[in-house]
Order: sequence, then C-alpha cells, then structure tokens
Amino acid sequence: MEKEPEPEETDPAQVGVFSGTSSNHPTGTKYFNITKNDLGSKPARVNSNTERAKFVDGIDAKVKAIFADKTDETLLREKFTQTFVNYIGKSGDYDVKPTIADISLPAGKYSIYYFGGEDLPVIVDLPDAARVWLQLTPQSLHTLFATIGTKTHNMKEISLTVNQDYTGDITFYNENGWLPDLYSLVIMNDNAPQPQPVTEITGYSKDTGVVSISRGEDFPENAVVVAAGYTNDVLTDVKYAAVGSSNEIEVGTVAGDTVKVYLWDSLENMNPLL
Repeated sequence: MEKEPEPEETDPAQVGVFSGTSSNHPTGTKYFNITKNDLGSKPARVNSNTERAKFVDGIDAKVKAIFADKTDETLLREKFTQTFVNYIGKSGDYDVKPTIADISLPAGKYSIYYFGGEDLPVIVDLPDAARVWLQLTPQSLHTLFATIGTKTHNMKEISLTVNQDYTGDITFYNENGWLPDLYSLVIMNDNAPQPQPVTEITGYSKDTGVVSISRGEDFPENAVVVAAGYTNDVLTDVKYAAVGSSNEIEVGTVAGDTVKVYLWDSLENMNPLL
C-alpha cells in the first residue's frame, strides 16, 4: 500500500522549510538556489537519502517539536532528510553559497534552524540589506542533533533581527572550507502570535467524581461544571459544582450507565462553554 503523504505544516510562525533544489526537493518544502551565487568552477551536489534520522538524547523540546515525526517522535519527519546539498562553502574548485532567493521578511525577530553538517560555522548573510537593517547572533557550533546511518549531524541555530521589512536573498557560506550535508533549514517568525489556551474538559473520573478542565483566555469567573448520568438515554442523575480557582473540580459521582460532563458560564445563565 502506498504511504500517505505527511500533512502540511499549519504553524503560523513557520516562514518556510527549505531543502534540496528546484528540481529535487521534498513535497511540502521550498528549496535553495545553488547557482545564483555560485562563484566556483564546480557546482554544488544534490543527493537523495532514504535513511531515517533519529534524534540524539536531550534535544530542546521546542526545537524537537518543529522537526519530529508525529507518529514516532524519536525520528525526524522524512521531508527534513530526503535530500541534501553538499560541497557548500569554499574549497578548491568549489565556491558555493546556497541561497534562499527573493524571500520577504517583515521587520522583526526570526530563528533559523540549519540542520546538517559538522562543526564548521555557517555564515548567514542578507546581501540586499544595509548593515543597519539586521543583527545576527552567532549559532552554537556543537549542537549534535540527529543521526543518519552512522553519522551524527549538527543543528545550528541563528537568531536574526530585521529592523526594516526585507525582500531579497539569504545566503549560507563559509570561506574557510566545506559545509557538508545541508539537509534542511527552517525559518520561524518569533513575533508570530502564540496559540492561546483553549477552554476544554480534559477528563472525568467515575471513581472520584472529579472533573478536569483547562481554561481559555476569557474563562468566566462564575463557571460551573455539570455531570449528568444517563441510563438507556434517560437522565437519571445530575450534579454540579462551581469551578472556582481550581482546574480539578470535585462534582461527585453520578448514577447511570453513561456520564456526560458539561461546562456552563454560570448556574444562572446556563450558557454552554462546551
């Protein structure tokens, strides 16, 4: 049976995932232009990969969440490792700057996650920006991130501040040697609105009669939880309790084959929140 494609990212903070080139990049990714700023006599190479990448221990949870396969969180999603660009940087006949061409970044702060390669630093440049427009924070050079086969690759995290709206290129380079195996790169907008907490009922214990909830941003102060017991679809028992300041509310056990739990804005209005 053919494997279903992975769902596309919906995180509003994600500016883009970049991997491979225009003729060879995974579904759901954008790509690098490897010829626009190529100054050497030999071009960069683009290779395909079928081996899965496994996280090393101790990865930061926030970064891991960007890359993890939702069906097996010990592995990276396949689109992050299906292709890689090689012979990046300057060495011998190679002088290659993989480029994200003609990208638009509103003024603000961004995080760039560069997956692949070893300890040599990557030099990030926005060649179409005046120096006063941007600020780059050097990345950690020794963040081991994931293993593919027998080789463990680094994650280089770069903080970028753009003081004015920017449209142009972003290049990646090192003039002192090769940057091997650029598998993928993710740009995150650190200014994007963060998801707000959602009001929901997260659990109910038939043994203890305790209802568990989480609170949204505008949770009403007089909210009430209601537990209703049903037998053969007939209401047989009801209990309720004010929520108060706790997210664990002891309503009590109710009689019935089936228990349904409701959340109201107040006992007076009885407008359902859920």
